[in-house]
Amino acid sequence: MEGPMRGAPARGGLPSALALLAVLLTCCVRCAGSARASNVVLVLVDDQDVQLGGMNPMKKTKALIGETGATFVNAFTVTPLCCPSRSSILSGRYPHNHGVRNNSLSGNCSSLLWQKGPESGAFPVYLNKLGYQTFFAGKYLNQYGGKDAGGVAHIPPGWDQWNALVGNSQYYNYTLSVNGKEEKHGDNYEKDYLTDLILNRSLHFLDDRSPQHPFFIMLSPPAPHSPWTAAPQYGKEFSNVKAPRDGSFDKPGKDKHWLLRQPPNPMSNSSLVYLDDAYRRRWQTLLSVDDMVEKLVKKLESVKELNDTYIFYTSDNGYHTGQFSLPIDKRQLYDFDIRVPLLVRGPGIKPNQTLQVGRRCVMFLGSFSLKLHVFLFFSGSGSAHRPGPHHSGHSGGEPVHREHGRTVLPVPDGQLLPHTQIHLLLWNAFPNLTCLFRRRLCATERRVRSSSWNTPENANRHRILTVPKWGLEFLNVSRTASAKTPATTRTPASGRWTASRTCSTASSQTASPS
Repeated sequence: MEGPMRGAPARGGLPSALALLAVLLTCCVRCAGSARASNVVLVLVDDQDVQLGGMNPMKKTKALIGETGATFVNAFTVTPLCCPSRSSILSGRYPHNHGVRNNSLSGNCSSLLWQKGPESGAFPVYLNKLGYQTFFAGKYLNQYGGKDAGGVAHIPPGWDQWNALVGNSQYYNYTLSVNGKEEKHGDNYEKDYLTDLILNRSLHFLDDRSPQHPFFIMLSPPAPHSPWTAAPQYGKEFSNVKAPRDGSFDKPGKDKHWLLRQPPNPMSNSSLVYLDDAYRRRWQTLLSVDDMVEKLVKKLESVKELNDTYIFYTSDNGYHTGQFSLPIDKRQLYDFDIRVPLLVRGPGIKPNQTLQVGRRCVMFLGSFSLKLHVFLFFSGSGSAHRPGPHHSGHSGGEPVHREHGRTVLPVPDGQLLPHTQIHLLLWNAFPNLTCLFRRRLCATERRVRSSSWNTPENANRHRILTVPKWGLEFLNVSRTASAKTPATTRTPASGRWTASRTCSTASSQTASPS
């Protein structure tokens, strides 16, 4: 984004990636004086890769989101497996902290422990408390709806309208929990095809919602997960397409870890036929998702909400078809499984941006939840919404682990942060996004002006900020000071954070926040 954001004065010097992320961070409330917060739509598909051409069938999606907004070409999942990844998206936590290890109930997928813990603090809870109308449809978590997971009567907190698939991805012959009631479906395309069904219900939601309040819609279609059942009109598409044969396709994994050393090499002819068929069928199922995006955008336009809505498109993980002689699956820590699509359009995002982040940098999908969570902690909606991630919102409460990232400055109750303040939060709120700085630029932002922060206590608390992993250090310096000014130098009324020019490599960075 080259120009200033709507509602913020021109600052100059901000890298385009930082400016875009600042806009995304404020997708809930663009400025303190706005009449109504922005809407948010998240389309989360299942198992879509980008490394092996998984976005090729998505012509409408690329045109309607990517070309009218931004495409992140180096976006990665926290882990290449459905339930742990989706749990990170919902909770903003890494898997080792939300405790979901795999897709099984014993692995904490939609377990009672998950429900009592991370799910109770997932971002829809806070959006709902802020007045958002929330709608979910599609696959939630792999074990959702099972008897030992609370059954279909369990509705995760924060959702006003709930249309969740029981179990793993299906296209026909499935069961939904519709606001806590069981709803069975068969194999009639017009009534039951899941991708179309969740789209149609979201369109009804847009018709029935209250226009006075913002909305959050999360659509989670089954495609392109197995069993790869295409809509009837797309069952013969891509008949000449085969899985790509370049890169690591059918290469022996003798220098890789033990699992990649197991598959026989070269692959048998029957394996090649199978994976080519799977590759084509995956693309066929995605054509219905592409239609979904088109119809959703048209509906938002018809109800005059398109220009005030952020639309995210992404996947829970990637996929492989023949890499290192592994026929089909995910779970591997290689680009084909961990790299995912991430496209976004919305207010203040200039069109047709391709964000080329350095290959050493990673942007995890949990950042979507982090963007919402971090804003909510600064939304002034009450003390329970403002604590740092390691403390409860109740007076005297024991510390609890919340989403990753920490707040930088306190905000009084009832006060919302405008754009000019929220830039500042990125330094510490997004430790896994900070590397969007392709060079160590001195991108700066003003401190929030407030007499309550010009106290000796706050002056000492917010002097220095360090991100050790990438060797980035941010100093609070005065308006006229250079980037090498010691961290203790500050002017309370006009202090700012600036990237330190003296920080070197990740291995040499040992300082920690004051």
